[in-house]
Amino acid sequence: MDRRKLQRVALPAGLLFLVLLALGGLLHTAGEAVKEEEQQKLGALVREHPEYEDRYARIMGGDAPGDASGLGAQILEKYGYDTLDGGAYRAVRRYFFLAGCLLAAGMAVSALLALLALRAQRRAEEDRERLEEKLRELRLREEGTKERLIREEQETKSLVTDISHQLKTPVAALRMSLELRETTELTEEEKRECSGRELQEVAKLEELLNSFTQLSRLEADMIRIRPRMEELRQTLAGAVGAVYMKAFRRGIELSLEEFRDRRLPHDPRWTREAFVNILDNAVKYSPENTSVTVRVSWLASAVMIEFEDQGIGVPQEEAHRIFQRFYRGNARQVQEGEGAGVGLYLARRILEAQGGTVCVKRGRRGGSNFIVTLPYNSVMEPVSVL
Repeated sequence: MDRRKLQRVALPAGLLFLVLLALGGLLHTAGEAVKEEEQQKLGALVREHPEYEDRYARIMGGDAPGDASGLGAQILEKYGYDTLDGGAYRAVRRYFFLAGCLLAAGMAVSALLALLALRAQRRAEEDRERLEEKLRELRLREEGTKERLIREEQETKSLVTDISHQLKTPVAALRMSLELRETTELTEEEKRECSGRELQEVAKLEELLNSFTQLSRLEADMIRIRPRMEELRQTLAGAVGAVYMKAFRRGIELSLEEFRDRRLPHDPRWTREAFVNILDNAVKYSPENTSVTVRVSWLASAVMIEFEDQGIGVPQEEAHRIFQRFYRGNARQVQEGEGAGVGLYLARRILEAQGGTVCVKRGRRGGSNFIVTLPYNSVMEPVSVL
């Protein structure tokens, strides 16, 4: 038992001891009052009949016959007296009344102190439980912070490694081209060819840097998705328009099938960016003179947008991995083509931030079919038909 609990128990116990001690004192005083009255009676009897002093002393001392009690009661009744009217009995009753009051008051105070001690103990236990709960929360928060720091450190290391790997190829190509021009006598045609390759590598570096900038902003939560009620047609049209010329130069037909337009909650800017990344991926890995089709279907609680191409397709074992950061497929066209493996990752993160999803399946005419879903409320605003 700790010191505080000992104090809470000792206070009522000490008070009860004092009450019992006071009761003992009152009972002793009552006994002294009875003794004094008995002595007064003995003195009065001896004064009246000195010759019977020894007898009176013996009787008052407790050597009275056992059958004398009844005779004494008869005599008192005969002359109209009652033993309860004597001074000793009045004193005893008074002292017992005081003793009863004192005992009741002591018990009440002890009970009150015990109740207060119990309440204090309960409050102390509640405070201790609250402190323990806060300590648990702080411990969990500290563990979460440590885990987050470890995860961020690992992600930073992985990001630096991935960036270094992505920059290695174009930088090596540029260095080789420059060394070739410095150490070898080249014809004008060869110089133009080297310059063209250098420009291509610089363009790749610019594309990589742009992707890394967006990726770093997304990883640092600098990209804030702010959904608002906007027309889906306008967002899709902006994405199609951004990729249209690239598809046109390769003879790829890029079409958006007719659908009934509606307003739904989404961030137009970043959702368009996600659509552009998906369409750019479809155009990049589709042969010339093929088509990329965009279809929209309104479901019960979401809109489904399909981006179907006639390209090289995605193997089933890579269907989920292509949405990972810096992942590029194993196909020869993918390895030889431009890109850093960031576009589809950004698209997934942007769509998931709005409660949406993205996946890839085999297209109906070969190639790939990227399927995007975005949730919407049950009540939407219809707009014009596309």
